[in-house]
Amino acid sequence: MGYILCKDAEAEQPYYVKELGLSLRSAYELCYFIYNHSALIDDGFPSEEMLRFIGTGCRMPDLERKLRKWKNDGEDVEVLMLTILQDVHYYGERDMRLFSERMNRRRGLPAAEKAKQRADYLLGQKYYSEALAMYEQILRGEFGEPDDGLRGRVRYNSAVAMAGLFLFAEAAEAFAESYEILGQESILRDLCFLYEIDETIPIRSDLIDPVPARNRLFWKEEYENARTRAANEGKALRVRAALEKGAFSRHEAVTALAEEWKNEYRRMSR
Repeated sequence: MGYILCKDAEAEQPYYVKELGLSLRSAYELCYFIYNHSALIDDGFPSEEMLRFIGTGCRMPDLERKLRKWKNDGEDVEVLMLTILQDVHYYGERDMRLFSERMNRRRGLPAAEKAKQRADYLLGQKYYSEALAMYEQILRGEFGEPDDGLRGRVRYNSAVAMAGLFLFAEAAEAFAESYEILGQESILRDLCFLYEIDETIPIRSDLIDPVPARNRLFWKEEYENARTRAANEGKALRVRAALEKGAFSRHEAVTALAEEWKNEYRRMSR
């Protein structure tokens, strides 16, 4: 990225971004957050806390006054984000052009589609509980009544979030509903994967039986290959390494891993 480098003062009182669990301490960090995490930003932007952070913490009272006026006048959130980046001068010309194009595309989206983007971003960051809560808001029509296409896509992604929370039976139901709306065979593949993971899930034979046997065999092979790869990388590999230690060291290592993963799960499910 084309940064314009110069000294940036840190604020005494940082601005806390609860969705990501991080604190912003300068105008440059605020710009980085807006540029890279704009999908998280909703129609309430900028909040009163952020406005105070900009005016007092970042020592940019003129920008604070401008944002307050434009927000009160009903200016689009996308314009307000772009205004902050322009006034702080953190990004170069090419990055600003790309961001402006991205904001122009976003401005035309219905509120429900913007909400889905926020939920999808949380899903990608593995904040499964938060993503699932927003998907449910969309399905309840809190951002406008979703059409069938949006409903099907939201149900699919909510199934992914449920699977991330180990709610496999619920995820299977959501995958099935998504398939009934969208009719995409790839959704049935994901449903078959869930049946492989948890054999206690009732199989929707009305959906699975019509699938050609060769397709189901190929999906089973895909699942087995994915499981083999998972067993030889990441956390599974760390468990194997821990188990190969001596008795005392093994206990210490496995206990540390378990505590680390419990903390990760608490963070996801807060």
